[in-house]
Amino acid sequence: LFMKNLTRVISLFCVMAMIVTAFAVPQKANAASVVEDLSNLTFLGAPLSDYTIVLGSDATTGIKNTLNYFIDYVKEATGAELKIANEGEVNKYEICIGKTDRETEKVTAARDSLTYNGIAIVADGNKIFLTGADQLGVIYSMYQFREDYLGFRFYSIDYHVAKLKYVKEFPADLNY
Repeated sequence: LFMKNLTRVISLFCVMAMIVTAFAVPQKANAASVVEDLSNLTFLGAPLSDYTIVLGSDATTGIKNTLNYFIDYVKEATGAELKIANEGEVNKYEICIGKTDRETEKVTAARDSLTYNGIAIVADGNKIFLTGADQLGVIYSMYQFREDYLGFRFYSIDYHVAKLKYVKEFPADLNY
């Protein structure tokens, strides 16, 4: 009986230690990254510095927060400081996030074919569309773009890498 209770106490202690460890917040001082200069990347014939973000009017707080991280990572890897377009402002090169008034039939068809949390990354003309079936799909599309086309790899909460060897070519007819 003593051994059985001792085993239970030790098991409980181990579970509690794992829970406390899982909620430990890493210190920013330990944050590290390996980021190559990716400023020569072009998308649809233009560097990212030529692009402006167009955010859908129904964007949630989660999408807006993820977009802020997206903008920070683009700047870190390419030096481009993406601006968010004002309502009604039209630019030659745009990255459209979520459901926007810029959509074409190609983009609408891609999103309509999606199911729960599905993503779509579509190139149409001089525009890149990052959208999804729902809020999480839109967020996941921003992560997918960073990983595939900016070469980011996230290894832990405080360590990431962006390297040219992970970058995929961005085709003009992309319909992912």
